[in-house]
Amino acid sequence: MEFELIRLMTKRYGPFKAAAVGPGDDCAVLKGQGDRLLLFTTDTIVEGVHFELEMLGWRALGDLALAVNLSDVAAMAGEPLAAVVSTAFPENVSREDAAAFADGLGACAKRYGVEVVGGDTVRSPLPVVTVALLGTVAPDRLCLRSAARPGEGLFVTGSLGDREGARRMGRHLPVAPRLAEASALATAGVRCMIDISDGLSGDLRHVLAASGVGAVVDAAAVPAGQFAAKAASAAGESALSLALGGGDDYELLFTASETVAKAFPPIARKLGTPITLIGEITSSRKALLRDADGALQPFPEGGWDHFKK
Repeated sequence: MEFELIRLMTKRYGPFKAAAVGPGDDCAVLKGQGDRLLLFTTDTIVEGVHFELEMLGWRALGDLALAVNLSDVAAMAGEPLAAVVSTAFPENVSREDAAAFADGLGACAKRYGVEVVGGDTVRSPLPVVTVALLGTVAPDRLCLRSAARPGEGLFVTGSLGDREGARRMGRHLPVAPRLAEASALATAGVRCMIDISDGLSGDLRHVLAASGVGAVVDAAAVPAGQFAAKAASAAGESALSLALGGGDDYELLFTASETVAKAFPPIARKLGTPITLIGEITSSRKALLRDADGALQPFPEGGWDHFKK
């Protein structure tokens, strides 16, 4: 339902004069000045939906609010520039809590070279934070969901399912947006990329729909993390189920030719971030999962949807 609502609204927009690429990717792409395009993104996080404040704390909330937006810029192989922040806090928020939030957001901004240049503050029954972030990218490095081609390999950074697994165990794992990794991948020649925020099951389908292609994913190759494995074991589930549908991983999912992929091992070693080949892009327009015996089955439905009952 969430993505139906997005399609319902965005088809009413345009024609575009300022946009080089319209809605549909992690960031809108705007015509810039000189040799750079502008990237524009926004995300809202809500207590009880995206985080539990008692588990998270106010400082980590500030870090999270900016980090999820930075992950969108990473997915486009961009460089973050400036942000505005809108906060909706309960009337009983203390000065100490508000200061901790600002400290966490400010530390994240400093770490990734972002200037926080303004925003808005209102009262709300529960904490809600919206960040709008501006970034830049060179046209020949821009990564889009629509650039996957049959015959390319399908890759992910890091491990999947850990943030959902940790949440089930009462822990919060900070988001580490893959800006350096995305930059290195774009330099190597990657042109199709998305960040995994809705779960691999959901975000892979976004890429396939935008590119008009299919994919075969090897179940044994999907890198489920240690928290995913522990939480899944405690719940009597498979770690694969959390890795496919847990959501909020903020890793990168991308495609590359065999030639481009030769650059990945040095990138992984230099940055200390695993890069895993999990499958291949096909021309079938179908998403399939290959089990350990080589049998193919429809790729599991899943991924985060705000309006899923």
